Amino acid sequence: MGSPVSPIVVNLCIESFEQQALQSYPGVKPRLWLRFVDDTFVIIERTELEGFFQHIGKPCLDCLISVKNDGSLTSKVYRKPTHTDHYLQFGSHKLGVIRTLQCRAETIISESELIPEEKEHIHESLKNCGYPNWAFLKANKSRKDQKQSDGVGQPNKARVTIPYIAGLSKRVKKHLKAFGISSSFKPNNTLRGKLVQVKDKQSKEKRSNLVYGLVCGDADCSAACG
Repeated sequence: MGSPVSPIVVNLCIESFEQQALQSYPGVKPRLWLRFVDDTFVIIERTELEGFFQHIGKPCLDCLISVKNDGSLTSKVYRKPTHTDHYLQFGSHKLGVIRTLQCRAETIISESELIPEEKEHIHESLKNCGYPNWAFLKANKSRKDQKQSDGVGQPNKARVTIPYIAGLSKRVKKHLKAFGISSSFKPNNTLRGKLVQVKDKQSKEKRSNLVYGLVCGDADCSAACG
């Protein structure tokens, strides 16, 4: 949701903030600092953890990386100590909240046996926010149908991009899907379209009733014209 330029603006801002924070840290700086949008993966000396976190701010990741006894890494969903499990009430965004949290669990958690535990936590938390049981069933069914439509072994015949027109584009998308054609929407009214002009606009008077002069380089043509 929002303007297509939003991720670029956010990335520029965070890049400036992180450079200032890393350069101003008085202790031993991290050996590795990787960032995607507002999530970071950091390798740092254990003795520097507390001081670095106090300097850079409280951790805001959805992902908690741990080192197992054999030296391998494992990941699971991270929640801040102040997290309250309060989400948007069911009447606000309905199934989208369920799909998003379940997708996060399936994507982040590296140990498959821990995924059911996380989904149960999601279920209980959202129930406390007014989400009925049928909403979970419907969300799971729609996610399953989406996977099948994207499907392994069932490739789409083609993919098209169509302009987004409220009330029309979704109906067109539905009809295309019946023929095995996947589609995506392209907004007509964009920030780039408002700010960028490839050519200077001409007045209406200069775009109509024009007389063009053609230069003739042939001798016979010049004689005939003269």
